[in-house]
Amino acid sequence: MVPTITIPPRGHRGHASSSGGVPSGVCRFFWETGDCRRGFECRYKHEGNPATPPATGPSNSEVAIPAALAPFLSKAGLARLTESGSDVFSTITTPRNPSEVHNQLKRFLFDNYRFRHAPDIHVFLSLLTNATINNATWTAEDGQLLLTAVAKVRSSFTVCWIFAHYLLMKDNGLLRMNDIFIWDKVSIRAGSDRMTMSFQRGYVPLLQYLSSDFVIKSILSHLINALYTLLMEHFDNFFKNVRSCIEEAINVAKTFQESTNMSAGTRSISGSQVLGPLAVVLLQCLTRIKNATAKYPDLRALVHELSQWIDTWVAGVSASPPTFVDPLASCPVQTREQICQHIRRKADQLVAIVDREHSKNTRPKQQDVARISGTSDEGILAALHNSYVGPGVLRPEGMRHDNDHVDIADIRIAPTHEELICRIPLFLPANLYGAPHPLVANSMERILDIQFRLLREELTASLRTSVQLILDDMESKQPHTQLEKLLELGGGKYKGQSDGRDSVLFNIYTNAEFSEISPGRSGLSVGLSIDTPPGRARVPEGPERVSFWEGMSGKRLLSGGLVALVWQRKTGTDVHLGTISSSIRDHVTSARQSAERISIHVTFFDPDVELRILQELRRPVDERDGMKVLIEATVMFASVRPFLEALRVEPTAVPFSKYIVHRPHNELCTIPIDPPAYARVPDFAFQLAPLFSPEAEVESLKLSVSDPESVAVAREELRKRSRLDPSQADAIVDALTRELVLIQGPPGTGKSYTGVELLRVLLANDAGPILMIALTNHALDHMLCSVLDASITQKIVRLGSRSADERIAQFSIEVAEELAGKSRLDRAFAGHHRELEQVEGEFRTLMQDCLKISVDTENILEYTEVALPIHFQDVIDPPEWINLLYKTSKTGSNGEGIWKRVGKDGRDESVEDTVYGYWLAARDLEFLEEAQLRPDPNLNNSIQPQAPTTKNHFQVLGDTSGMMSVGSSDIEDVDGFDVGDVPPEEAWMFVEGEPISPQESDADLASDTGEKDAEINLNPAPSQAAPSSSLSSSSVRPSDFDDLQAFFGFFGYSLIPRVATTDRPISMLIELDGIWTMSRQERRRLHEYLIEEVRVSLQETRLQEFKRLRQKHADALNRYNEGKAAARCQLLRNVDIIGCTTTGAANLTALLKAIGPKIMLVEEAGQVLEAHVLGSLVPSIQQLILIGDPLQLRPTLNNYAISMEHNTGGVIYRFDMSLMERLATAGFPMSQIDVQRRMRPSISNLVRTTLYPKLEDHDLVKRYPQVQGLTKNVFFFNHKHKENGGEDDSITKYNQFEVDMAVDLVMYLLRQGAYSKEGDIVVLCAYLGQLARMRDAFANKVAVVIDERDRGELADREAEKDDMPGVVSEVEHVKVSKRVLLRTIDNFQGEEAKVYLVNYAYLWCLTKSR
Repeated sequence: MVPTITIPPRGHRGHASSSGGVPSGVCRFFWETGDCRRGFECRYKHEGNPATPPATGPSNSEVAIPAALAPFLSKAGLARLTESGSDVFSTITTPRNPSEVHNQLKRFLFDNYRFRHAPDIHVFLSLLTNATINNATWTAEDGQLLLTAVAKVRSSFTVCWIFAHYLLMKDNGLLRMNDIFIWDKVSIRAGSDRMTMSFQRGYVPLLQYLSSDFVIKSILSHLINALYTLLMEHFDNFFKNVRSCIEEAINVAKTFQESTNMSAGTRSISGSQVLGPLAVVLLQCLTRIKNATAKYPDLRALVHELSQWIDTWVAGVSASPPTFVDPLASCPVQTREQICQHIRRKADQLVAIVDREHSKNTRPKQQDVARISGTSDEGILAALHNSYVGPGVLRPEGMRHDNDHVDIADIRIAPTHEELICRIPLFLPANLYGAPHPLVANSMERILDIQFRLLREELTASLRTSVQLILDDMESKQPHTQLEKLLELGGGKYKGQSDGRDSVLFNIYTNAEFSEISPGRSGLSVGLSIDTPPGRARVPEGPERVSFWEGMSGKRLLSGGLVALVWQRKTGTDVHLGTISSSIRDHVTSARQSAERISIHVTFFDPDVELRILQELRRPVDERDGMKVLIEATVMFASVRPFLEALRVEPTAVPFSKYIVHRPHNELCTIPIDPPAYARVPDFAFQLAPLFSPEAEVESLKLSVSDPESVAVAREELRKRSRLDPSQADAIVDALTRELVLIQGPPGTGKSYTGVELLRVLLANDAGPILMIALTNHALDHMLCSVLDASITQKIVRLGSRSADERIAQFSIEVAEELAGKSRLDRAFAGHHRELEQVEGEFRTLMQDCLKISVDTENILEYTEVALPIHFQDVIDPPEWINLLYKTSKTGSNGEGIWKRVGKDGRDESVEDTVYGYWLAARDLEFLEEAQLRPDPNLNNSIQPQAPTTKNHFQVLGDTSGMMSVGSSDIEDVDGFDVGDVPPEEAWMFVEGEPISPQESDADLASDTGEKDAEINLNPAPSQAAPSSSLSSSSVRPSDFDDLQAFFGFFGYSLIPRVATTDRPISMLIELDGIWTMSRQERRRLHEYLIEEVRVSLQETRLQEFKRLRQKHADALNRYNEGKAAARCQLLRNVDIIGCTTTGAANLTALLKAIGPKIMLVEEAGQVLEAHVLGSLVPSIQQLILIGDPLQLRPTLNNYAISMEHNTGGVIYRFDMSLMERLATAGFPMSQIDVQRRMRPSISNLVRTTLYPKLEDHDLVKRYPQVQGLTKNVFFFNHKHKENGGEDDSITKYNQFEVDMAVDLVMYLLRQGAYSKEGDIVVLCAYLGQLARMRDAFANKVAVVIDERDRGELADREAEKDDMPGVVSEVEHVKVSKRVLLRTIDNFQGEEAKVYLVNYAYLWCLTKSR
């Protein structure tokens, strides 16, 4: 298909201009603005106007390494040795800026360009190597634009104007790379041979570009994958050349330098500049290409050879004297060792990967798992070994279901149908050292496997139980099942029990009906209409319904939530999983329109269900099959999925593995803790002066992590003179000298303050960027506010849009985007948005076609052209007399191109005016039938030769105005008709009056407009009667001819053709040569056959097109999202702190990898799941700081069976044990802050004697006044009043006696006058039911402030009560000046008050902190 060529704006043309003065061939945009939105895809020279200041942007000058110092790296270069790219080793002989590279590179990207000689390749690759962070003139944005030009796979043509010609820019960058990969002759001694590519001038720069930061750190993964996929397609040739050249350089030449006759200007090359980039390229091949070692067996051998080459090279440059000629041999010993260790670590990582993958391919089906003895868990481990059944194929009986795999990379995150209905106990690994497991005991791979499977069980367990309960009810023969009751109610909450007898509560939505399939920004989604849940959501008042959905706070049908469609049909019951893709705003709009139904959109995981739904949509609503109910999962899928995907990372890429892996008891405390990698750079020292107040007059205090004396002096000075108390000072010093840091802060000890001061010293020493994560938005905003209050930095970006703090919201990435405007990347990737919209338009058109019930003539002809070409030829090339009649009839139609025919009910029916429609309506047969009725003496005789005449017998065909209708009266008046010529048995039909066909009954008179008009079949078939004539009054009739026989004779017929009356089967009709010889019945039979065949063919074709467009949409959406992320990435390049929740960090893994933060600080780490921390770790992290308290609240789980509180789960799985708690329990050093400034001593004694024996009271808390109105500051109140409610109560347990007493006590304290401010008094409840009763009891007495999380939970639990009086809104807005905080205990973490009233429904106590 010829592409559409669009002329670009004239403003972009490069031509001589008398007005603008733009030189010929120069880009007008770049000349005038110093910028071009086309970047490296522009075909014009990028030269700036000398009179216009050049465009400026962030550069890499602050980290640039001068060529004179490479490979003798500067401090900045050594500091970057821990990074994943190889730019640290690259040198540029003659640095070129992006404009220069653009101007010289563009000729290589013309369609007609091909490399003629090896020097052409050398020049091309030398231009690419300018794109490095070592080149101060290049920005990351420039690097991404170049990558787009080199690796872009175009889905459509882009047109540029150059030299007054249009050129189509295709995949020319990849074509040039392909030419390089397939170039056969490569040598380290190429010299001046024009057909031999120099390894040093060709392959080395190629390896350096493929491993550069601008490539491997790019967020545009589809471009990187395109490059590396192309490389692996030519693996044999490319790595054959690599192997032969390096082998010769290492073992024969003993140098990577070219020979003395090399071309002038060739730079010297170090082994680090060859082996380092090669290691990075191989790592990318292994991690980006799935099952790379299995597909390319030689890859493993090459990795081991690389390891040997590195050993030989290191020995050679380290020998005295050096035995390998290399610039690195003469650099300082410490620098050389650091570089060699860095390359050695990369080689070890590669060896570990290929050996692990090789072991998977040779893994025995049943493994012998080593048992651990002599530990405190020996009995538990023995029991686990005795009952061990491995995953997937390692299970003796085989896989449990289709999603039961040994490798977590093969497990689909969303459960499958088979998995949900499987009743076989799943493989759930124990989370302790020595437990049976198919992977190595102390490996990072095993930790990731355990955390992945446990986190996935947290996600799927409740949904699996829910689905099985629903399926049991569907199959149950017992009356009055819970499902039956909910179907009668139109949905609601299902209350049941799991196999472990744990209670289960989930939402059911009934009577689901499909409405559409549409593309969107979350992929393809299916429109569903479901019953509105009973209660407040179904009340007649629209505002009340809207209030219900707006007040759910993520508890009902939240976007990204997991749902299961249970579809019961005659053929069986299927379960299909998906996520909600519609927003709360969409649900609110739907709720306004109807009280009975709510419309949502769901994106399903299984493509097959979309095809099934497509077939269902083609059926009429009353014929659709089966019952459909929707189950809503209790765990938010969107908040778990990112971590599950992140946990499937390459294990060797996870930092700090030597501390994190499972180890035997007390072994962890014997492992030395290294300082952060960035602090191990030679001559690096922390400047601690920012930790002192001005009064201390400390201008400088440095701490060198490699000098114990320096550490001791700094610790002592900080303890004595800084703003920190001694325990805080110790925690800061420990944090600066350890790459993995645990800081425990008991309540009130100022752990957040310590974290802020730690951030101060880190940023003062250029240790950023720092990734700060927290479990909740509230905790994150609080920490960021503290940073701003301390005036540490304002270079902060808050990722995520759910900040409730107006101050922090101003630092969001969205605000930064608005202020920055459109970047060059935004403009360069604008085509992705257009491409996405185009695909969505194609998909909508396809859906319209798919939902058509009828089959168009166009579809029939398209099918016939391929399947029945002879029939197709007959349609497009009918007999001449028929073609002439058809064209004349079409011209004389009703003016709209449509004929009319009489239907069975006497009404007109439209008949399409195509040739096929003419054939199907048998208009040719009607003409013949009427012609045979014409009284002509030569009706059935041969036409006699006639003398030539000048009269045009067919004039009527060209003059439609003279056409007339033929009726019974016409038959009577035809001249020359002799009834005697008709056989006697038929002569009666021509008597004057109303003619009646022999086949007609008295009731079948052929009249439709009052005129006596009938068709007569002279040769009627026994079962076939000719229908009423459908020839319109404007059609050509036989009576319009002066000489009908001459008409047919003109086309070679000796007789007027007879009307076909045959009745042949379809098998003969499809083989028949000549469709115009078929009878009406045969035509209808063939048409019905074609309709069915076309319908089947169209369904298959459209299903294939559906699949194609679905994948095309997914690819376009991926490119669109990556383009947006790449533009965002530029906004984060120069920030100091990136703040996000743990979920946000996992969601933005690709973005964070591109930014490369050095430090990750986790706030309230004791409440964060280990899986969340591991999922947030990106490879660039050099220091992990965990601040929290493992003795306070643990992470919150939905699956009680794997929690620490469960009898079995607390022993085996321990999933809610945070990483901080696990490491501390295993003996990893943890700094504790000891001085608390919150609780009066009588309260702190409660925790000092039980949890924190070293806890000290600051003098401040010893001076707190006595509580007014009470004789004791702390007391416990016991009573014997039993709690109310329970399992069957809609909002769990409560105790009315405690409610009444708490209300009276609060009112009494408020009357004292000292506690009337908001936050002075807080009432903490252990149960949500107690919170609801407290709320109601305080109504109209005081203003109750309820946390958003508690409010959402209450709204969800009370949703089915349609008589709720809107208490929440009334209480929150009551005009009372005194306010009381009302919280559940779990949601009060980190907050403070003067007076606490804590009630447990079982235990009731009152404490006063101040």
